[in-house]
Amino acid sequence: ILLLAACTPRTTPTPQPPKPPVSGEVPLRVEARWTGSYSKDIQPIFDQYCVRCHGSNVAENGLRMDSYEGVMKGTQFGPIITSGSPGASTLVYVVQGIAAEKIRMPHQEPRLTVNRIQNIIYWIESGARKD
Repeated sequence: ILLLAACTPRTTPTPQPPKPPVSGEVPLRVEARWTGSYSKDIQPIFDQYCVRCHGSNVAENGLRMDSYEGVMKGTQFGPIITSGSPGASTLVYVVQGIAAEKIRMPHQEPRLTVNRIQNIIYWIESGARKD
């Protein structure tokens, strides 16, 4: 017995309108190269998520994230930024949530959003310049 299956023509999917942004999400700051600014796009992330534990009043592990100079200096154990290389930057490793739980950042606070992490990655990739 020969069975023939009916072929249905493939249809092109109907384009869907873009999803609205998640409340509180920030836009990605990238084109063909980083177009953002450290002072406008990166330091505010650190101010919101990091400075409480890594600022002028408390500087856990010697890390100060309340200034560009403090971020670039790093911790008592060494730098957290490898300019031009987000994959070699400890900061990216700990904020992405892939580090061991005890060193993931921020501790006991909401995690950084995907776009905030991606902006940090693009900033580091472009050379981690001050502005």
